[in-house]
Amino acid sequence: MKFSGLIFLFLFFPLILFGEEKNVEKNFKVVPNQHVFINGVSGIDVKVIGWDKNEAAIKIKAKVNSSDSRFETEYLQSFDVNYKISGNDVYIDFAETDKKGSWSVFDIFKGDLKYSFSKEITGEIYLPGNVLLTGNFKYSDIYVTGIEGALVLDGKGNHFTIKECSKVNVINNEYGNVTVSKSKGNLSADLKLSPIKIEDFEGDVKINAQSLELNLFKITGNLYLNVYDIKGLVEEISKYVTAYSNVSNITFKKVNGVLEIHDKTSELYVYDASGFKLEGSNTHLTAQGITGVEKNKVFLTTNYGKYRISNSSGVYYIDDNHSDFIMNDITGNIFYSAKSSSFSGKELKGDWKSDTKYAEITLRTISANKIEAIGVGKTFKADIANNPQKVDLKNQDGDIDLFVNPDIKTSVFLTAIDGNLFTDFSIHKYREGQAAKAAERLNGGGAVLSAEVKNASISLKKRGNKAD
Repeated sequence: MKFSGLIFLFLFFPLILFGEEKNVEKNFKVVPNQHVFINGVSGIDVKVIGWDKNEAAIKIKAKVNSSDSRFETEYLQSFDVNYKISGNDVYIDFAETDKKGSWSVFDIFKGDLKYSFSKEITGEIYLPGNVLLTGNFKYSDIYVTGIEGALVLDGKGNHFTIKECSKVNVINNEYGNVTVSKSKGNLSADLKLSPIKIEDFEGDVKINAQSLELNLFKITGNLYLNVYDIKGLVEEISKYVTAYSNVSNITFKKVNGVLEIHDKTSELYVYDASGFKLEGSNTHLTAQGITGVEKNKVFLTTNYGKYRISNSSGVYYIDDNHSDFIMNDITGNIFYSAKSSSFSGKELKGDWKSDTKYAEITLRTISANKIEAIGVGKTFKADIANNPQKVDLKNQDGDIDLFVNPDIKTSVFLTAIDGNLFTDFSIHKYREGQAAKAAERLNGGGAVLSAEVKNASISLKKRGNKAD
């Protein structure tokens, strides 16, 4: 009966929590360029601070709240921060008892009591600024500042904050988050479910990341991304950006070098890039302010997806299958190769050349020296705003619809094999076998405008009826 009453008390009376604490303070000599290794325990909140002294100072406080004061004493007796110097290496190790967990009534029968408790481990570790630092932590809050040597942080479940460090080299983290600001280095980060924010960083950055939020701002160097299932903002990158993305949503702004993206199934937004290369599969792209570099070239290799580009310049090389392109306010030549696709352009200022199969092309207001197209299976439409030096169009099983200025000076040659010709110009029409033909020197003649179709029709009309 007494034993049953004891169980009743355990079950129905609230536990009383006690509180104890312990301070650990240690100082020891550390010379410049030594390699310091810090191994933490879980749940610590520690600042690692570089200073101008050739010594290390450890100032850590451990506080425990437990359901049993005896366990508090046991824990605090076991807790320590130890150091060891071996040659050029310095080891700083946090130590605690491995007895932990919740107190269960069932443990009474096993004779193994585990006490519920919470702990707070806080403080600072001061190191010479010019040491090399490697830290390994779990489920902790770690703040590092003022370290000039190579910095490596590794662990799981951590909140890493790095500020004003000179050689940030490696950060690995799963869960938690990472913040780096006003620092330098050649950073390689491997992250999972660990959001990262980098601001004002001098040096190259390489990030492998999965399932997180990414914010990168003002990086003076090259950027490499290999990401899956992320939402991100990348802004003000001084050099090249190379990104491999999958199932993500990323915005790129103000990339001063070439932006190269290899993507599958993402939403991409690009604003102000000094060069652009894209390999996209089922990608949705919205881009503005692209300028071509490397001889003014922009390369787009795409397979399925939707692509919207506006207010941009460069020489565009597009190799596409099964996609939908819209390009407006473009200055520069466009070379378009496509299959089972569609292209709509407006306010295009540059030459056009295309070779397509089953790709619908509509050019609303194009000014060009040369317009050349070879197509199969779909209609080619163009509203030509100037007097080109050359227009040479061929299409099979698809119409050609042209709108030109009423005062255009051109020599027209039209051929529709097994098809028809329609025009509101005064043009001489005639037939040769299965072909309907027309030839005329409009307004005194000039550069050649040639269009030929098979199993389709040609329409040549005066501007004012815009291409649909």
